[in-house]
Amino acid sequence: MLFFKKVPFHSRAAYYYDHLSGLLFGFFNGAVLLFIPVVARKIGASDTQLAIITGIGSVTLLFTFFWTYLGISRTKMQIIVWTKYIGRSLFLFMPFVYNPVLFTAITAAFALLDAIANPAYSTIMKKIYTEKFRARSMAYVRVISSTTMLAASFIGGKLLDIWGKTSYRIVFPIGTVFGLLSAFYFSKIPLKEYIPEKTQPVSLTGIFREWADDKTILKLGLMVSIAGFGNIMMSPLSPIYLVDNLNVSLTFVGIMNAAAALVTVISYYFWGDFIDKKGPMLSFNMIFIALVFVPILYISGTKLTVFISALLSAFSVAGWDLAWLKFITIRAPSSEKVHIYSGFYFSLMGIRGTLAPFVAVWIMNLAGIKFSFFISFAMILSGFIISMAWKKNIGKELAVPVYNS
Repeated sequence: MLFFKKVPFHSRAAYYYDHLSGLLFGFFNGAVLLFIPVVARKIGASDTQLAIITGIGSVTLLFTFFWTYLGISRTKMQIIVWTKYIGRSLFLFMPFVYNPVLFTAITAAFALLDAIANPAYSTIMKKIYTEKFRARSMAYVRVISSTTMLAASFIGGKLLDIWGKTSYRIVFPIGTVFGLLSAFYFSKIPLKEYIPEKTQPVSLTGIFREWADDKTILKLGLMVSIAGFGNIMMSPLSPIYLVDNLNVSLTFVGIMNAAAALVTVISYYFWGDFIDKKGPMLSFNMIFIALVFVPILYISGTKLTVFISALLSAFSVAGWDLAWLKFITIRAPSSEKVHIYSGFYFSLMGIRGTLAPFVAVWIMNLAGIKFSFFISFAMILSGFIISMAWKKNIGKELAVPVYNS
């Protein structure tokens, strides 16, 4: 098992099952999730339907405050496992999908169920991995997951091209089996969860007060929301540009995804160690400046620049994935606080993710796709400037005692 001896001894049992789960999720992600927007466009999805498909995951995050409230009084593992089982099982019905409307509906239902588990996952990561090695341990799992995603995206893209326009009816259900096995092995992680017998003491309004009272968490929210808005604008613009302007094949998409997955593998290994040693704020500075170049490369308008942008995005997103959770787990003095703060983070992600794809398509229709890319660039650059301005102060604010619970 990769990196097993690098994980602290008392976390190895949890890492073993987390590792197996990540390995299998990589196949599901690479063969199914990565191809959803492009396949939707290939079978006739409109601009609006594509905006729904790329943005629905964020729309569902708008309900995170409610999932956070309900999740505090329930075992986190049950929340994760059952939502993953039901949500991923929906792709088993792809053989009966013959139009973009039903395709969009299944994608939306999956996204809704998938979002419910987000705060619970953050809480489990705090419980099973120590503060000093948390980013690294999570990174090791993601290295493995990204490696299998690399293989699955290449094979998936090839099969989708070879078997024709309706090949997703075969490829997606096969990939879904790996997704279900991933949820099964995650459920095997040894975890003791104590749920009080009394009524949940934190009210729904109390959760909002928890968010508002921590100015450091509010600063994180503003910083990542501005840069994140610009980054999420790329989600509908990218497949539209690939299909409508560059007329790329699914084989090209598969190769690009595979190359991005390879960069992700290397990046997770780099970011895990870097974030644990240097902290999340310096990491965000580096992430934002790298993302600034992604829309600029699309404006250049060639297959080569688009390919390079995918690699830059992969490098950046890998770091973002670890940096925000490291930020929250350092700041939160308990697992319950992690659950609440991650709910805040995902709620903001839902707001920007709901608006950004539609704003991107609206600007594209109004002033052209390249101008929409430019607005994306301006938003990410603004987030970078803010992160640089706050780097020193937030770094001091994060230097708080860390308590395990």
